[in-house]
Amino acid sequence: MDNKENVSYKELYLLCSRLTDVFTRAYPARTAGITRLQSKVLYMLDQYGDLTMGELAGRLKAHNSNLTPVVDQLYSEGYVTRISSENDRRLVEIAITEKGRVLSRELSEKMDDYIRNLPEQEHREIREALLKCAEML
Repeated sequence: MDNKENVSYKELYLLCSRLTDVFTRAYPARTAGITRLQSKVLYMLDQYGDLTMGELAGRLKAHNSNLTPVVDQLYSEGYVTRISSENDRRLVEIAITEKGRVLSRELSEKMDDYIRNLPEQEHREIREALLKCAEML
């Protein structure tokens, strides 16, 4: 993978898939009783504040209809709340609760620990591969 011309889409796709598999196995969301997508929703809300479903879907590159059951489950577990707009009843913002914020930060810390504990060579290779993918795409 020395130059741009020798790297195919298939190779990049497989590399990204392998990296995703590594992080999926290590991802602590399962042990917290939520899905990876639910943890991503919490992370986005923790990072960016209250978001409408459309804004959330845009940030996660997902469709509203796929996120509705995810947010519903987070709501029923007390991780998020819904805030109706005073000006437009159709507009609802999703807000993270303190319980959700605590969980989101715990999960982030666990992933940071996992990444920090990778052997230096593996850490460097993953970082270089991701930077190369980002450059090429």
